[in-house]
Amino acid sequence: MKNNFLINIIILFAVVSLILSSCSGTIFDSREKDSGTLILPPQSVYERASAKAVMTALIIDDDNDIYYSDDESIARFTNVLESMGYSTTLELNTVTNSTTWGNYDLLVWTCGDDSTPVYTADYRSWLVTYINNGGRLMIEGGHIAFRHKGTSPFNSTVLHAANLFVYCDVGEITLKNSHPIATTPNNLPNTIDFTPTNPGDSSSDADAVRILADAVGVYGWTSVKYGGSSVSADVLAACRSVIAYDNDGNVNNGGQIVFFAIDIDDIDSIETQNQLIENAVTWLALRANDVGIDSINTPLDGGEYPSGTREINA
Repeated sequence: MKNNFLINIIILFAVVSLILSSCSGTIFDSREKDSGTLILPPQSVYERASAKAVMTALIIDDDNDIYYSDDESIARFTNVLESMGYSTTLELNTVTNSTTWGNYDLLVWTCGDDSTPVYTADYRSWLVTYINNGGRLMIEGGHIAFRHKGTSPFNSTVLHAANLFVYCDVGEITLKNSHPIATTPNNLPNTIDFTPTNPGDSSSDADAVRILADAVGVYGWTSVKYGGSSVSADVLAACRSVIAYDNDGNVNNGGQIVFFAIDIDDIDSIETQNQLIENAVTWLALRANDVGIDSINTPLDGGEYPSGTREINA
């Protein structure tokens, strides 16, 4: 009996060992094991950072004029950001507290077709301070540049718009400069169909903006009119609809400001609206050449992740 018992124990031990040995080579989530080193599939910086900490975005609703009910910009920004893994918070412009903005990875200030956007001096001052402190911003609205044209710090620091007249009677959106906002991760068309809700010189749906030399006019306009007549060729060539600013001058390692000088939901294709926003968010958050990481604080190549992912150990 004792011999049979010992034999059974030995057989059981052998079976368990065999099972454990066969499982040891299995790595889940499409990962492979090579000499004890876990090899991850290629991931973008955004994906690696997101795996460690939730990115956060504050969306400020500044579309509150009498036409606000036709605007869908807030839903567009919210849906795209959340699909990218961001945790979003929505606040009205009337109650937002600028002292909390630094707690978020990204600030989105959306005005849609509001005819009195970023109306109070406090709002404009807060945004200037936020940018000067290194904040990352998407600002959207079809009447912001027109309303605030001039030499103010808001115009030069946030919008990067020149002190020149702003037109509102526009055609389609057209590519002017190669830029990640036009290509990454979505390769957008060179011409984007755009239909203002209220077209003409008094439209709050679009601005044709001439910009400062430190910014990039990614998209412009196929046509610009004033008083029913086309502007000169040189003015048309200088007018922009989507503007990017990068505070270190390197478009490949992320930017600081994207200014949509349009009511973004007047782009005819909802898919293109979403893709344009996704490209802009990707560019703002991007950190290039991070080939590995041992903690969120320290990418192995010495790079830097967006602010909300810092100070969290891997």
